Amino acid sequence: LERFPLEKAEYYQRLKEAHDIKSVRALAAITGEDWSYIAKILKTLALAEPIKDYLRTHKDDAAVVKFFHLRRLLEIVRHGEERLQLGKFKEMMEEYDGYSDLELAA
Repeated sequence: LERFPLEKAEYYQRLKEAHDIKSVRALAAITGEDWSYIAKILKTLALAEPIKDYLRTHKDDAAVVKFFHLRRLLEIVRHGEERLQLGKFKEMMEEYDGYSDLELAA
């Protein structure tokens, strides 16, 4: 879960629902995690569904997981509406293709 923020966010969400937890701080008390970290992770749930689907489909691909780390995912979320998120994701995917080529050359 540490390497894949979206899966961890979904885990936290299920935990909140199962235990009827209303706040991030209460969730932090149960998990022992820092509340601000949990709050950041939960923001990934605001990603557009097509992006979440892509990430779920490629969660076993180490290069995708490494490239789309929490900071990048939060950058996408900050774009707000789905259309803008998809545009930023497409931009990052173009960068990722170049990143993959660099990884292969190394």
